[in-house]
Amino acid sequence: MIAQHLDPLSEDLNIFAARSFYFARRYDEAIEAYLIELEFEPDNINLKWWLACTYVQKELYDKAIDEFLSRKVKSPETNWALAYTYAIAGDKNKANDILNFLLEKSKSTYIPPKYIAQVYIALGNKDKAFEWLDKSDFILSIKVDPWFDPIRNDPRFHTLLKEMNLPE
Repeated sequence: MIAQHLDPLSEDLNIFAARSFYFARRYDEAIEAYLIELEFEPDNINLKWWLACTYVQKELYDKAIDEFLSRKVKSPETNWALAYTYAIAGDKNKANDILNFLLEKSKSTYIPPKYIAQVYIALGNKDKAFEWLDKSDFILSIKVDPWFDPIRNDPRFHTLLKEMNLPE
């Protein structure tokens, strides 16, 4: 990117570039950009979040789990991401434990339905995933977010896009 070349220390440009690489599925470049930015902001939990997400997509599950666990705030967002990661890494028991926690918590506290849907996606339960996605409001990143890649070819995904008035 020209802007990065002109101002390589610009935090905003580096984060924008890293996130652009992530959504373009250029994970090695995204990881490199996040690691560079973390040198300047080692405690930035948002950067750690995106680095962990990138590790998940790169199938570096142990690194992803370490990053998710290093976040100071244990939020529903962190919990679903951990459950997703455990599930696709093969530890269905840990994934189901966290999913059950989220399901129970959702009875008394708002948990975005897309979080629960994404855990079901990782567990391979597409029916439950779509059941929870149907409960979701507009999901801004659904068309580009790699977390949804496992269900992208399902006809229900295309129906969901239409219901959200998103072009395919």
